[in-house]
Amino acid sequence: MLSSKEIASMSAVVASSLDVTLTVSRDTSKVLDTYGHTTSGGTTSFTAQVNVYRPTAPQLATYAGVIGTKEALMLRFMSATSDIKEGDTVTYRSENWEVQSVKAADSYTFASDALMTIIS
Repeated sequence: MLSSKEIASMSAVVASSLDVTLTVSRDTSKVLDTYGHTTSGGTTSFTAQVNVYRPTAPQLATYAGVIGTKEALMLRFMSATSDIKEGDTVTYRSENWEVQSVKAADSYTFASDALMTIIS
């Protein structure tokens, strides 16, 4: 079992490797209009430190139904300090991307991974 000092040290190393700052937006109030369609009532935004990288072939195959022909990238972020969720909108390279799936961290994993696809 890792001590709290070891966990803090490892967390600091992982956090220092996150080299991109992104703006993440989350729809906070989905409501139904009078026609039964879901509409957005407001958003909240925050920044997150991440790594952005290309998905591997197995990841592309796993999420082929979600990705289709869209451009896809992966995010790596600190699980303890960033609350990135499926459905969030991320601004990267002056383009909007939607978070499709978040792979939850296992024990002694300090970063989570998420698949994002470009919004066209």
